[in-house]
Amino acid sequence: MEKGKILLVDDEEDILTSFQIILEDEGYSVDTANSAVEGLEKAKQELYDLIISDMRMPEMTGEEFLKKLRTFNKITSFIVMTAYGTIQNAVECMKEGAFHYLTKPVDFNDPSVWKLIQEAVEKAQILKENQRLKEELEVVKAEVDFIITRNPLMQNIIEFIKKIALFDNTVLIYGESGVGKELVAKAIHKLSPRKDKPFIPVNCANISPELMEAEFFGYKKGAL
Repeated sequence: MEKGKILLVDDEEDILTSFQIILEDEGYSVDTANSAVEGLEKAKQELYDLIISDMRMPEMTGEEFLKKLRTFNKITSFIVMTAYGTIQNAVECMKEGAFHYLTKPVDFNDPSVWKLIQEAVEKAQILKENQRLKEELEVVKAEVDFIITRNPLMQNIIEFIKKIALFDNTVLIYGESGVGKELVAKAIHKLSPRKDKPFIPVNCANISPELMEAEFFGYKKGAL
């Protein structure tokens, strides 16, 4: 099972190749870019869990890369690689929102390196899930906005509709004529996993008891 999706950005091809092999052997899906410009283009097309970028590259620094990334992506974790003598630059990068830094040459035999990568990936995955849930809640809110009411009791019913719509259970809606039973049924349908299937209201008052079973379940000649 894939642990996460990582983008490696470095202007040294041999580093990209070796890091990609090592990370893929550990179960990560890995893309590479040999410049920050290419890295930004790939980051616009794919929501990675983690970007590992060199600090010093010809076209822009790792810090500049991160600043541009954050203009359109607040989720992907960012780890910068830096030589020992430029750790202060990496610290400045962390102030801009980098998750952490790795010192070159990276020692993949060090368990702390793998722990750092895993934590960075997991942080992004949590943010992704939070974003997904937030978007789902917005959809739910939009789907029931057509029921307009200030009645506290009806507002409680709307909250109940949101909950039961997620379950695959039979729901009995009863009440006097004109209170909005069909409206509630439509809301449940729109919020349920079956929302893409037809919603078919049936006026049972116009169907005789003898025909009701055939109407709902079909009729086959010769059946009891």
